Amino acid sequence: MFFKKKFRMIALFVLIFMLFSLFGNASEVKELKVAFGQEIVTFDMHNYRGTQDEIAGYLVYQTLVTFDKNQNIAPELAISWKQIDSFTWEFKLRKGVKFHDGTPFNAEAVKFSIERCTAGGGEAFTGFIKEVEIIDDYTVIFHLKNEYGPILESLTVVVAAMMNPKFVEEKGENIGQYANGTGPFILKEFSPGIRTVFIKNEAYWGEPAKLEEIEFRAIPEEGTRVMALRSGEVDLIENPSPNDIPSLKRDKNLYVYVSPKGRTLFVGFNLKDENVGTEKNKALREAIAYAIDKKNIVDFVLEGLGVQADTGFIPQSISKGFHDPNLVREMNIEKAKAILKDAGIEEGREIEFTVTRGRYLKDTAIAEVIQAQISKIGLKAKIEVMEFGPFTSYLSKFQGEMFQLAWGWGNGEPQVAMHALFHSEGARNRNAFYSKEFDVLLDKAAATVDFKERMRLYNQAYKIIFDQVAIIPLLHYQNVFAANKKVKGLYADPVEMVHFEEIYIE
Repeated sequence: MFFKKKFRMIALFVLIFMLFSLFGNASEVKELKVAFGQEIVTFDMHNYRGTQDEIAGYLVYQTLVTFDKNQNIAPELAISWKQIDSFTWEFKLRKGVKFHDGTPFNAEAVKFSIERCTAGGGEAFTGFIKEVEIIDDYTVIFHLKNEYGPILESLTVVVAAMMNPKFVEEKGENIGQYANGTGPFILKEFSPGIRTVFIKNEAYWGEPAKLEEIEFRAIPEEGTRVMALRSGEVDLIENPSPNDIPSLKRDKNLYVYVSPKGRTLFVGFNLKDENVGTEKNKALREAIAYAIDKKNIVDFVLEGLGVQADTGFIPQSISKGFHDPNLVREMNIEKAKAILKDAGIEEGREIEFTVTRGRYLKDTAIAEVIQAQISKIGLKAKIEVMEFGPFTSYLSKFQGEMFQLAWGWGNGEPQVAMHALFHSEGARNRNAFYSKEFDVLLDKAAATVDFKERMRLYNQAYKIIFDQVAIIPLLHYQNVFAANKKVKGLYADPVEMVHFEEIYIE
């Protein structure tokens, strides 16, 4: 009897152990594998190359202020702020925060980061700041060059992240291959073209992340990303092909996530180029604008996963209705042909059309549709596909003719996007667009506090771009992800950042 009872107890313990192992381990899976369409190029936030760098950098770096889920300004590394006068702002910094290497975050890091951001690729986000004055270790004052309405919105962007001065100095020219921030994750491995791995920051000052490890992979082809998700090779993918959305929704193990996003896809022109640029080719650019059927692209290429750019360059969500309806060219093939004929532009003109693959949802497919559409007016587009890194370098040297690019509205305000892309001092002015009148209007808008008046000035400024046909707005994208149903808490905000700190595996 004793042995029988003992055997039953042992069997019970074994059963409990097996159940604990089965269910306990399932709840403790804390690794997430994610596939994006593009590789990360750099972790140097102040000299970022694209949104993929921002999404990755957002895991490890932080800003003074951020957006909450209602898109209201909220504290991050600054706990409070106040406007002293039109040109002066004071920020109180969060105490007890440390960079991943243990270095304390303080006012010195703020001064260094703002100055470095302004001198680098983040000038559009912080260039309005003339000087950062250190009052004490946890108080700084920003002295502005001029009145600037969207100051707090601009400081939310991870390009204006707080970086460690000592670490940046130590890494020198190689700083883009490393990361040392204050965020909820630490960069463990950066193997460009293979994978990037982040681990949980156990010493994080805020609420700790739920995941222990995240792995990013770059899979440019949409179909290959979907296959990787279906096979369980990855748990989450961005931008599945619209063709795959219905079957993904039917799959009992998967789900599709869609949310608003501020990113505008457009066709741009190198205005220095003799084939498509300069004043003599304005008619050519205008004809191309009238030849493109934006509705067809949204309805059939994206299958509704986008919004037609029928309010011009600035999305409705950004302009809040204060847009100029006259700054839009609707498709009109006959008008396009007449423009070319009147300008004496010969049929068969060949144009180099530089595009990306996998950087944006259906980017190459959209380019091929545009190629077919402009062929209807007798023009030939020769598509050149590039990876995003070489693509941006190519455009920065004004080597292209016509190109396809998308720009995010970052802080949910037109100033930064329009300054970066079109201002004579803009860090991302790939069009070689230069207009003193535009600069004056944009600078005046920046100094205007009233939003309605600011939008009036933006519309005036954009009319100059519209008249020159420097760009052709196509559509505004949405955040689109597909994931295994075990992935919970997925949230991608309107400025395209994915909040991995909220994700957990069930």
